[in-house]
Amino acid sequence: MIRYQNFADHLGTWLAVYIAALVIAETALSFFLFKKTYKKELRVNIINGVVSMFTVGFFKTYIFTYLFLKAYEYRWFDIGIHWYTWVIGFFAYTFYDYFSHVLYHKVRLLWCFHSVHHSVQHMNSSAGFRGSVLDLFSVNIFLFVLPLCGIHPLVYFIIYTLHKFWGMFIHINERFVNKIGFLEYILVSPSNHHLHHASNEPYIDKNYGEFVPWYDMLFGTYVKEAEKPRYGTINVQTELGFWESQLFEFRRLGADLRAADNFRTKLKYIFYPPGWKSGVGASA
Repeated sequence: MIRYQNFADHLGTWLAVYIAALVIAETALSFFLFKKTYKKELRVNIINGVVSMFTVGFFKTYIFTYLFLKAYEYRWFDIGIHWYTWVIGFFAYTFYDYFSHVLYHKVRLLWCFHSVHHSVQHMNSSAGFRGSVLDLFSVNIFLFVLPLCGIHPLVYFIIYTLHKFWGMFIHINERFVNKIGFLEYILVSPSNHHLHHASNEPYIDKNYGEFVPWYDMLFGTYVKEAEKPRYGTINVQTELGFWESQLFEFRRLGADLRAADNFRTKLKYIFYPPGWKSGVGASA
């Protein structure tokens, strides 16, 4: 177990180096070529990343890794490490990623966490580590199905790292990389993911995939660019400060809960999709 814990630590270190290098390089190029860095949002994104290292990052790197390894010891199936193990692991993890992403958009309490990431007004790589610093557990519990089904920790850690490498890249500003030609049928492109961050009506709750677009194509949530994306959410169309971005949707949920006249309505506000009060199921 210690061996795999150390391996996960090494992968995490390389991922952190890659993220830092990507953000620094893009920021420098943006300033040199376009004289724009969107300083306030960049600052908030960086603060998010740093604080998350000590909240979400600590949990996932140590506590979650430990629990993942323990779950593998009690696996229901023993499929070992073979060529097909990597195929199974890849599809299992990418489907989990799609499924959990949908939940973050369809359950309002989860949206309160996820909306922090969607509140960015300008797409750049630093947006990749903008997220709720309070989101420690949420839907991570579903990931334990993977080791219980026999997905080896080594397989998971490598696929997870590759996923995160690509997940940071697809947030890059469209002036640097946008479409990737025929590869868009195989990999999620920056253009494809940028639409997921848009508040335009055709793009709301679309393009959930962060590595492959196949599940979006399969379940009818895939969309191509038809109009220029307008970033942010329906309720956030301006740059927010650190605590504003962290608490904005929680405050709106709190106001609805206080206004609710019975317990059943309160539960609906918590677990129904964002916008339920107005009868609109899309993420607000």
